[in-house]
Amino acid sequence: MKMSTLSLLALLLTGAAYAQPLFEKIETGPLVLPSTDSRSVNFVDVNNDGWEDLFITSGPQQGAFHLLYLNDGAGGYVKVTSGDIVTTLGPFDGATFADADNDGDLDLMAVTWHNAPNFLYFGNGDGSFDHAESAAPSVGGTYSETAAWGDYNGDGLVDLYVTNSNGNDPNFLYRNNGNG
Repeated sequence: MKMSTLSLLALLLTGAAYAQPLFEKIETGPLVLPSTDSRSVNFVDVNNDGWEDLFITSGPQQGAFHLLYLNDGAGGYVKVTSGDIVTTLGPFDGATFADADNDGDLDLMAVTWHNAPNFLYFGNGDGSFDHAESAAPSVGGTYSETAAWGDYNGDGLVDLYVTNSNGNDPNFLYRNNGNG
């Protein structure tokens, strides 16, 4: 009987130890921001300093800007207020980062859903981005929801897949030609 009681007690205590919450809701701090109508968020190191920065799409409302906060490495974040990536208006939904032009820094694909153009931005490695207007994925007239990078053909270059939601437009697959 004594062994059964000890075994039961050990089992109950072990379960209680694993019942602790996995996450804690943070209610104050540099990244606790007012509500936005955003659809996508990414923690990603856009300036190659080893610290993850925060990028939030502008959301589906016309007249909103993306938000980019650079991690200062000391627990704080600095809002970026200039440059193509935070001054482009649009109804953006999804965003995804990868080194599309193979230059060692991250590039951004931001897609829109309201019959507006998708935007490919080439990263400069310092947290700034340039809109790649002539690049094939920067096309409009669709209702894109999200995008993902991956090397579907095994050539060592990231390719791009963009999904559309209006039922009339097919999803898009873009093969990276390697010419940045």
